[in-house]
Amino acid sequence: MTAMQPMKLLPPLLAVIIMLSGCANKTGDQSNKIPSGPVDVWLIPMEGVAAEYVSSVQDRLTRETGLTVRATVEAGKSPDMYNTASRQIVSEKIVEAYKDMPERLKPSTPKTAYIILTADDLNQEDRKLRFVFMTTFPAQRMGVISMARMKDNLNGALVVPTRTKERLYKMAKKAVGILYYGYSRSSDRHSVMFSPVMGLEDLDQVGTDWK
Repeated sequence: MTAMQPMKLLPPLLAVIIMLSGCANKTGDQSNKIPSGPVDVWLIPMEGVAAEYVSSVQDRLTRETGLTVRATVEAGKSPDMYNTASRQIVSEKIVEAYKDMPERLKPSTPKTAYIILTADDLNQEDRKLRFVFMTTFPAQRMGVISMARMKDNLNGALVVPTRTKERLYKMAKKAVGILYYGYSRSSDRHSVMFSPVMGLEDLDQVGTDWK
């Protein structure tokens, strides 16, 4: 992405680690009050991810799993996170840039999961696939989820925010299953852990429960 203007990465990502439930503050949603105890899941939205999508995932994960979920303010991004040929953001480069998150984001536990949300089209460094919805890094307890191909307008259809939020929630819950609980991927299409999810048809068919 040589034509891209440099984007400022927030100085040592300090702004990212301000312990705010950013989405709650923006929307005024009192259900997202900052909890006082350890956080089970940190949601880290990158620049360009709308607050309504983050708060939707935060609220639903909290309500349906009983876990303590918090969201940071927007995290910065930089041109070197992208593959210049495909113009896709690269999951390994994101995780490398944010590798100090587990040490900086407190309070946490030894099981806390860190889920990064991006609006950019995502791929892995090896580019074995055309794109990925999500990449997880269990050793670091970190995952990266892309919303880019969850929006129907990519295929010429009208965007339906509720459908996009449902798709995002499924991938976030799957990430929690892998990173927090250590669940394995499943061949059961009714399970949120179903894999591989190769496109929207697969994503829309999988369930939202751990099975």
